[in-house]
Amino acid sequence: MMRSGGGTKKLARQMSVKSRLINALNKTIDDEDFDIPRSRWVYKNTRRRCPSPPVIWQTKLNEFGQDPVMGEYLCIGDYICLYCEETEGYVYSEQSSATDNGLCIYTNQDRNRPTNIPNQHVVVFQVCIQNRYKLNKKYRKWISTLQADGGLETGAKAALNLSRSAAEAENNDNELEQKRQHGKRVRYGEIVQLKHILTSKFVHMSTTQTSQIDKNYMKVSLHEFNAKNAQFRILPRYKVKSEGEVVQLYDQIVFESVKSPGHYFHASEPHQLDYKSHGSELNLGVERSSFTLIGSYRETLEQERFVRGGSVIRLFHKELEAYLVAEGLFDEGVTEDVHFRIRVIDQHRPKTLSPSTSGITYWQIEAEHSILDGDVLRWEQQIRLRNMLTRQYLCIDSRSEVSLITDPADPRTVFRLHSVLKEQDEIQYESYARIEHVLTGCWLHALKDEDYEKREFRSNDQEMSMYGLRWDGASTRKVSASGESMYDDAYTIQMVEKQDVMNFNFVAGMVPFLFNLINDFQTGASLTAKKTHGIIAALKELKYFMTVDGQPDKDRQKLMRNLRVIDLLVRLLQCPLKDGDEEPHMIRIFKEAYDVLHAYMIGKSRKNALYFAKYIDFFQTQFTQKGGIGLYVAQMIVELIRDKRKIVDRITNHHLDIYIDLLRKHQNYRFLDLLQVLCVCDGVSIPNNQTYITEKWLRSYKDSVYLTDRGQNINKRPNIVYVSTNNTQSWCTLHEFVNPDSAEFNEGQYDFLIHQLELFKSLTYGRNDFAIHVITREFGYLTWEDAFLCITSDLLPDSIRAKYCELIIGLFVDVGNNYSVLDNPNICFVYEYVGSKDSEREQSQFVVKDLVTIFPVLRDWLAEFLNSNCVMTASDIGHNLLIEQVLRLLQHLVKFGYYSDIDDVRHLLTPLLSQLDGRHDVPFPKDKSKGYSKEGQKAVNKYRESGRFETSKESEAIVKAKYQAMEVLDLLLTFQRNIRLKTFVEKFKGAEVSSHKKRGQTSVEPLLYESFNPIDTSKKGIRKQREVLRDLKDMFHASSIFDIESTTTVLMDLSDYKYDMMVMKSLDILNKLYSSQSDMFRLALEAQILLSQDSARVHREVQRSLPVLRRLAKQKLNDQQVLLMSEILDELAEFCHLPKNPHEPHFMNQNIMISHGILDIVLDILSQEIDAKLLKEQYGGMKVIFQKTLYLLQLLIRENDNVQFRIFNHLDTLLDVQVVPSDLALALKEVFIANQATCLKVHPQQIKKIVRLAAEHQNQASEFLDLLNVLVKVEGLDLTIKRNQALVMKYIMQNFKKAAYVLDQPRESREHILTNQAEEGHLAYFAHLVDLLATCAEGENKFIESLCQTILPVEEILWVINHQDIDCNIKRPFIKFMMWVYMKPAENLIESGAADLQHHKQIWDFIGTVIGEINQLSESVKGMSDRTTDLLKMSPSKSAVAVSSDTSSLIHSGIYYILEGVMPFLEVFYTSFFSPDKDLYPDEIFHTDSLATALVAFSDVVGSMLTNPAHMKCLVTSVTSVVTSSSTPKSLLVTVLEKFTSEMKVGDTKSAVRKGNMEYYAAELELNAKFHTFAQNSSRVHVGHNTVQQQLKSSKSKREYTELGSNEELPLGEEFQNLVKCFIDQKEKKPNKRYALTRKLLEQLAISAKKIRFAVSSSRAQEELDVKCLQILRTLIHNEERKLPDDWTSSAVDAKVKKQLAHIKEIQTSINAHDVVNKVLPHLARRSDAIAREVLAFVSIMLFNANREVQQSLLDYFFSTREEVFFMAVRDRMQVSTNSIKEK
Repeated sequence: MMRSGGGTKKLARQMSVKSRLINALNKTIDDEDFDIPRSRWVYKNTRRRCPSPPVIWQTKLNEFGQDPVMGEYLCIGDYICLYCEETEGYVYSEQSSATDNGLCIYTNQDRNRPTNIPNQHVVVFQVCIQNRYKLNKKYRKWISTLQADGGLETGAKAALNLSRSAAEAENNDNELEQKRQHGKRVRYGEIVQLKHILTSKFVHMSTTQTSQIDKNYMKVSLHEFNAKNAQFRILPRYKVKSEGEVVQLYDQIVFESVKSPGHYFHASEPHQLDYKSHGSELNLGVERSSFTLIGSYRETLEQERFVRGGSVIRLFHKELEAYLVAEGLFDEGVTEDVHFRIRVIDQHRPKTLSPSTSGITYWQIEAEHSILDGDVLRWEQQIRLRNMLTRQYLCIDSRSEVSLITDPADPRTVFRLHSVLKEQDEIQYESYARIEHVLTGCWLHALKDEDYEKREFRSNDQEMSMYGLRWDGASTRKVSASGESMYDDAYTIQMVEKQDVMNFNFVAGMVPFLFNLINDFQTGASLTAKKTHGIIAALKELKYFMTVDGQPDKDRQKLMRNLRVIDLLVRLLQCPLKDGDEEPHMIRIFKEAYDVLHAYMIGKSRKNALYFAKYIDFFQTQFTQKGGIGLYVAQMIVELIRDKRKIVDRITNHHLDIYIDLLRKHQNYRFLDLLQVLCVCDGVSIPNNQTYITEKWLRSYKDSVYLTDRGQNINKRPNIVYVSTNNTQSWCTLHEFVNPDSAEFNEGQYDFLIHQLELFKSLTYGRNDFAIHVITREFGYLTWEDAFLCITSDLLPDSIRAKYCELIIGLFVDVGNNYSVLDNPNICFVYEYVGSKDSEREQSQFVVKDLVTIFPVLRDWLAEFLNSNCVMTASDIGHNLLIEQVLRLLQHLVKFGYYSDIDDVRHLLTPLLSQLDGRHDVPFPKDKSKGYSKEGQKAVNKYRESGRFETSKESEAIVKAKYQAMEVLDLLLTFQRNIRLKTFVEKFKGAEVSSHKKRGQTSVEPLLYESFNPIDTSKKGIRKQREVLRDLKDMFHASSIFDIESTTTVLMDLSDYKYDMMVMKSLDILNKLYSSQSDMFRLALEAQILLSQDSARVHREVQRSLPVLRRLAKQKLNDQQVLLMSEILDELAEFCHLPKNPHEPHFMNQNIMISHGILDIVLDILSQEIDAKLLKEQYGGMKVIFQKTLYLLQLLIRENDNVQFRIFNHLDTLLDVQVVPSDLALALKEVFIANQATCLKVHPQQIKKIVRLAAEHQNQASEFLDLLNVLVKVEGLDLTIKRNQALVMKYIMQNFKKAAYVLDQPRESREHILTNQAEEGHLAYFAHLVDLLATCAEGENKFIESLCQTILPVEEILWVINHQDIDCNIKRPFIKFMMWVYMKPAENLIESGAADLQHHKQIWDFIGTVIGEINQLSESVKGMSDRTTDLLKMSPSKSAVAVSSDTSSLIHSGIYYILEGVMPFLEVFYTSFFSPDKDLYPDEIFHTDSLATALVAFSDVVGSMLTNPAHMKCLVTSVTSVVTSSSTPKSLLVTVLEKFTSEMKVGDTKSAVRKGNMEYYAAELELNAKFHTFAQNSSRVHVGHNTVQQQLKSSKSKREYTELGSNEELPLGEEFQNLVKCFIDQKEKKPNKRYALTRKLLEQLAISAKKIRFAVSSSRAQEELDVKCLQILRTLIHNEERKLPDDWTSSAVDAKVKKQLAHIKEIQTSINAHDVVNKVLPHLARRSDAIAREVLAFVSIMLFNANREVQQSLLDYFFSTREEVFFMAVRDRMQVSTNSIKEK
């Protein structure tokens, strides 16, 4: 029953909106071509109503598996294979390109167990319904029209959008119908479509293309779209079945084309298909071939979570946190054997929480009995695992070696999966499995401590070249087979997402095309224009595949690397060009191949570039290829090199010579780009390259440079800029040269000029004085007069003026001695100059204004320009670019201090805020005579209301300009804050000076003293506070340059723009605007008042040096810069310690330097990227800089807990510093010395990294072991931290072979090391390692003790301590080890073997030796008592070996050996072990008496020299225990102790220099303490009392506003409350509208979380903004909660309380509506304590009073994500607190 036109209209009234749109657009379609309308029971072929669906019987879909939900009939949605009876093979396609899209048929295959199928997906098709296609066809026509015409008018664009919507609606309708009919039985005579699984394309027949083999037959191919050509009628092969009967599996069928009735699928004769395949072609003709339907599987919704045959999975080793991988390419073999690639899951790095998208991790799981079986797999079912890259099977051979083999019939490839936690028979994704090998019974096992070395990285011959670049730095481990099932060998079976599988299949499908193409080129196959067109189309597909929505897709680019497509393209390009007619075709193909490689390079993937860099030398030879290929090579190499430091570093001067020569010969802008990317790399200037290019190009080959000059200099029109392209032979006006409509315009020359200007900018970037001099002075390529004339000339296009504005900044402004006076606040004040006329001079004496001559001209022009450009026009993109660059210029001038007068700054603000105010912007300019039409005005209004916020090309230019304006605004806020701080210091000086006078005291004078009570509630106290508050408000008002209300309105408007940078910047400035007063107080608390001459001198020197250091910090330095920087660092290091005493810190100078921002500079220097392999060639100077910087950092941290905490927050960054491991360890050691808090906060991953660094560097950096020692035991507090002890031991045992390499050596080698005869560093490593193990064993940890006993037996220790040639200082850690591991655990003496020690001969031999050493040392000390006193103030290094000729060093090591090694041992031995026995061991008593005598004499000599309490304690306890155990008279002990106590000097450890220093700075320290008290009191008065009444003003509640010092503390003060009010719409009453502006805060948090997810490090400013956003959100609820009475919980039934609780709930719900949970909780992944604290506090208040909606949102979040950051954050905070409690 067919529908008529009227019937269609009638049905349309009942259809959805989408269906109506489809029918409306279908009215123009011819009836004969009319789509078959949808109905569940109506079919065109039968023209009758079908009976209701019969019952599906419980039979199997295929012969391999049995499943109760599957039947024996063919149904819609089934996945099937087509077995051709004529050829005895399956229909397949393994290529994905649109060119090679034909279908082929295998020959001579076993129907049940086919063996030569590369991937199950190539032979599987899905049975689909007859889809609609007309609207998509129409949309494709629109697209082709657009591509042909090159653009559309506005009306046509609207039609295109409508067509797109209709096409999408049609697709959705098709999908819904496919789902609706899923499982419906297919009957003979019905029309179906076949969808190929590998390519996700439909089978089509062609009406225009014939078969390649049978020319009388039509081609059958695969296409993505639906069409009538894709519709086929399914018919029975034999007459035993007839139309209308249900189709059964294993029926022999034929397919008839609906488009071409009477034509059927047909198999051609077998022939050679390509270079490797033999088979038949599937085509369409009058002859029919029959196909047997072989079922693979039927999908059901319930089974989507189960693993099927043919599923693509990852195997993730849960314990090792590593993927099972292999590398290579099918048809080429294995390049990397099966191994594990470690990818540690770190909750603080969100990227690691998502599974890998690399193709090397993909495995296809197959049922053992057939590759075609796609049914759900079950535990312990026999399966095969097939590597997707190599298409080879995992195998374990008889030697238990794991490998890959090609034969699927090999029984060694069969495995079973065993469930770790079996919950059902079916294998479910994300479940844990152990993998058993069926034939051997072995289990797949990870060798956790055996690295797998990649084949391509095994050769180190070419480390300096491009071939030496390691593109993959992941840790790898070997895989093996274990005879037993290991508990920890559990693998997560991870599902690979469908889209990822499709992407992989697409790239894999391109590989055969490339193989065929390379084979054709190598064998000399003919190349026609038609074939070339197809090849280029396929390469374009590959190119477009790598971009998604116009942006490069890293995951897709990665697949190009995984599947070696990149290597194949290079192999293609290495084919020689053919001569003759085919040469143009090959050139076109090569150009397209270079375009593909260019697309692969776009983006910032370093791995992509480093992987490809090995081919650079080949491409160097291709620049001179025919047909302009060289330009494509240059374009590709530009992207390869861009921002890839490791590649740039390997570009030699020889390469540069080649590029410069090419530039001279070809004068093409691409070669300028090539030079440009070598001058600046990722924001870092490369001075050597800049200078070399300047020397070799600009100074040597002036003829290849475009010249510009003013008319008056070349006898032309004055004040007009001219350009010459032929070295002054002819000139053309610049405005005509760049005008596309001019006769003088040449696009190639125009591009060259623009890119030459870009290169000038890059050559001078980073203030390269040589390049600036050559360009602006020596050769005058661009003089100040030329540049200024260009930016002021209205004849030039605005985009060109913008370029010259950029150059003015780089060539004339950001040069010489111009340094920022605003970026880093000056918080050091020389007291003498404060408030005097010399103050300005003192503050700015080092700001050398190089622009004195040109600044007035610039200032006037800038003022005029800004005033005339207050309104921005969206369509005028060029002008907006000019505004952006002009504002950048202004930003530099403000930053460099040229606008230092407050009136000048105020004049700037008006035009600046007008430009920022987008409410005045227009979409297009108005007609000069008529203005805007009615429609135009409507468009303007709509644009101002909403259009300006949307993303577009036009909006982007405006946004960039406004962002630049906000940068200027940011600087002006800093300017205001600095003025206020300076005024505040003057106020302090006035108060301090008046305090010494009897009369004329100021109102703020009481604030100088700690006795002042800022929260005094008495009338007198409140009156005084009001006086102070009035004074402070007057001060703030006088220095204010902003109108708060209007600025707030503009900033809130800016935050509506749908650009991340606008949201972040506008809210950041808003925060600063409303925090300017509190920021001033915060800075004041950090400020330094300099009273002494020395402090003022240091301040001046630091102020002079730091700008240079700051500029050089991020540059790659040349030799001259290395020398300059070294001098500065040496000078700064000298300031940090007391004169001639590097171990004594200089606190005042430390603080002065820290106040100047030295720590940020140090971190910038150390975060520089360095290639360790190029250390000698390029980074020798940087190694010196790193050493000096780390030494400076070490001195800055020393004994300064504030700096310790600041540096601790950057520990992860510092642990990545290369080249100078020992210096790094020494600097980091200072972070933890005597600081229990940092030792407790250190993260396990950080400890793991330190252990790994120690294991990696071994004898080169034994200091890492010393660093671990400090982490384990807090130096100075004598406190061991149990958690760190356990972690250090755990990670040492995991890396034992490397970390404890010295212990694994034979005794002869160890003796060689311990007697200091081995290579330098081994002895130090040995001593530090034993000392670390001993420290870990302190505290009687049984597990660690047993480990240590296994590592180092007691016999080994006794051998060491009795060895005559081992220095006594080296024996010290061994004695400590024996004491803590064997002697201290008294209850375990028998098990440890320590019980034998009391009469052990070697112990008594040792004691006998010690007696002689003590006596000898006593005699030596007597003669050098003064020197010994000094030596006792500092311990010798643990690995120091005394020189026999140096008595001082012998005494130094000997006395510490006795005090810290021997005496603790003797105390323990004689207390717990010694048991005198005259009969059996008479010598022991004699030795004890001799020892007592020796110790008494020693204490008599040394006792008076001791100042360290630990040494005193050791001396007393050891002498007491030995003397009481001997027969020596006890009265002697009393005498010794009395003398010792009478001469004791406890705590006198300060050097005379330090004492003198403290006395010198006493007055200055007192003044600073007074200033900080003044600032603290002022701040507390300014914020007001901590009461609800004082803070909220409107409430009379006497409750405390916030709990100060708690985790939920909120800022106090009117300023913060005003900021909160910005996000409340006071006009609205309904909460959802009243608090709608909170979406801006949450949007900012979402943007910030996104940046963290993509591994963008957060700055301190961003962190502060995030914290403030969270505090504002919390305050909105907190303020209302505070209005509740104190006892609200007990009076919850009170109406007022109920009403307030309901109001709070409404606010919570309003905020929650903006997707709070998804935007806030991800921030817990950050390491920042402040962020974690605020997030948890905010979540807590959102859940206040059990808000059900918020609770549900949290639950939804937990169930929808695999991230567990919330629980991790809570756990970490609990752990830190628990550890703190435990260790206390």
